[in-house]
Amino acid sequence: MPPPPDGRVNREEAPPVQQTSSQPILIRSGSSAASSAHHLQVKKQAQQQRKKSTKVRVVAQAKDKADDGASPKWRVRYMTEADVDEVLRIQRLCYEPEYRELPESYVGRIRLYPQGNVVVEVPVIDNDTGDSSSDDDASDNDNSSDQEVTKYSPSASPTEGDLKAIHSVKKRRVAPAPAGAKWRMAGYIQAQPFLREGVNDVNDLADLEQWLADHRSPSSKLDHQRDVVYIHEIAMDPAFRGQGLTAPLTDYVQQLTEDEGFQMMTLVSLGPALGFWKRNGFVMCRQLDYGGHDCYYMEKPLPVTDVDCNQPLADR
Repeated sequence: MPPPPDGRVNREEAPPVQQTSSQPILIRSGSSAASSAHHLQVKKQAQQQRKKSTKVRVVAQAKDKADDGASPKWRVRYMTEADVDEVLRIQRLCYEPEYRELPESYVGRIRLYPQGNVVVEVPVIDNDTGDSSSDDDASDNDNSSDQEVTKYSPSASPTEGDLKAIHSVKKRRVAPAPAGAKWRMAGYIQAQPFLREGVNDVNDLADLEQWLADHRSPSSKLDHQRDVVYIHEIAMDPAFRGQGLTAPLTDYVQQLTEDEGFQMMTLVSLGPALGFWKRNGFVMCRQLDYGGHDCYYMEKPLPVTDVDCNQPLADR
C-alpha cells in the first residue's frame, strides 16, 4: 500500500499516526469563502497547518461557546485506525448492507489520504448529574436496541412507520463541554481526490490509489476539468441528528477542497439524502443504478480561488 500522503496530495511519507493535541483549525462556514485579506490569511494558516504532520489532532471546534467562552459543543478531528470500530457501529445504523464498507476499507483510506477522513465529536452530558458520560456508558445505552429501526430503503422516501421509528430513537442533547469532558463520536465523513463523473464503489481503493500514483510526481498539476474531491461517505448517529452536526463535516471538506486547489466536489447521493445535498449546493447531474437502487450523481462547482493552477501540487 502506498505511503500516507503529506498535508497536500501524497508527496512524502508522513509520520505514524499518534494521539496528540494542538490548536483547532478554523472551519470557514458557508457556501464559499470571500476573497478578502482575512480569507487569504486564514487560508495561508490552514495550508501551513496541513503541511505539518498528520498526527491526530482537533482540527476545528464549535464557534458557539458556553457562557465562559471556552466550552465548545462539538469538535472535528482526523479519523484514526482506532476509530474504525465506532465508525462501523454508526455505519450499520445508517446504511443498508449493500453500502457498508469493510474495516480494511476504512483503514486503507485513512492510510492513503488521512486528511480526507474526519469525525465530529460531542461531549455527552449526564442529564441527572450534569457530568460528562463515559464513552463506555454512552455506547452501552445506544447499543441496547442497536437502533436497527432507523434504516430504510435508500431508493425511496421513508414511510410513515420509518419516520416514527427514527424519531423514537433516544436523542442525546449536545451541550457545551465541561472541563475534562469525555468526547464521543457523533458522525464522520470521508472524502478523496477523484475524477469527475467517476463513481467510487464500496470497498474499492484502487481508484484512489491510482489517482495518488498519477499525481505523485512533484511536478504534477491539477486538471480542473477532470480532478475533483469526491465525498465517498457521510454518516451521523441517529441519536445526534437534527442538531446541525453535519455542517462541520461538509464545511471541512469544502475547506479542504479549496485549500488543495480543486474547483469541484462530487458525490453519489442515495435517494433520501438528495434534498440534503441540494440544500448544500450540489446539483443533480444524472440518475444511476448504484448497489441495486436509484441514486444520483451530483456536483458542486466552487469559486475560483487564489491558488495558482500552474503551480506544482507539491509547492502549494
